[in-house]
Amino acid sequence: MKVAVCISGVIKLGNSLGSLQKYNQRIKEKFPNADFYYATWNNYKDEFTKTFPEEKGYFFNEPVIPYHPYIDMKKEDAISHHFIKRIEWAKNLSNDKKVWTSHHTKQMLIHAYLLKQIPECDIIVRARFDSFINKNANFAPYVEDTYSTGTIHGFAVTKPNMFNEFYDSPMKSGSKHENFMLDQLIIHRYDTFDPDNVLELHEQNKLHPAEWGWYQTLSYPGVNHKNHHGYINHDKNVLEKFMREHL
Repeated sequence: MKVAVCISGVIKLGNSLGSLQKYNQRIKEKFPNADFYYATWNNYKDEFTKTFPEEKGYFFNEPVIPYHPYIDMKKEDAISHHFIKRIEWAKNLSNDKKVWTSHHTKQMLIHAYLLKQIPECDIIVRARFDSFINKNANFAPYVEDTYSTGTIHGFAVTKPNMFNEFYDSPMKSGSKHENFMLDQLIIHRYDTFDPDNVLELHEQNKLHPAEWGWYQTLSYPGVNHKNHHGYINHDKNVLEKFMREHL
């Protein structure tokens, strides 16, 4: 089994106690036999080279998003009634939050750009530069399950005070998590994610944002994923006590 860990996004530390280099070391410990690939936008190239001098990075022009992926999404293009509620939620955000959420499709786009560059493999592990992993995490069973069954596994800590807890989402029929994928770390088969489909959805103003977009591009229209709470979160949302315990 050939595994590729694909780390992408912006080069940005969200927690003053942390270290992007140490996060990178931790994820390498968790996937010791994987090949590692990194991608960021061209305007972060110098920061990447400075932060990860021994790693090879891929650099892309940051795309212009011509639509707001929540507010401007047509209801007939929404992947579920749960997302239609999210459209209404976004309309009431502050202007700063509207700007922030307008970038939420870029994580799927940069993953697509990167996968078009790397060699074909069996399993892809997607993570962020600021992904902070619980030192007790064990992703090996999920890599094996993805390889053997094709099931996509998504991970995140959804309640900051439960960073040391681990539990599965009940994937009940009609629940939000049927159409929503936890995305701090995602394990999927290489052939499950079609970069060209992502780019086409983007060009048609139909690419969904964030957790909804990962579901849309990996599991939709069925339910071929499982969500797991625990093991990993972006460092900005990790409480100080857990940073000190697990760094």
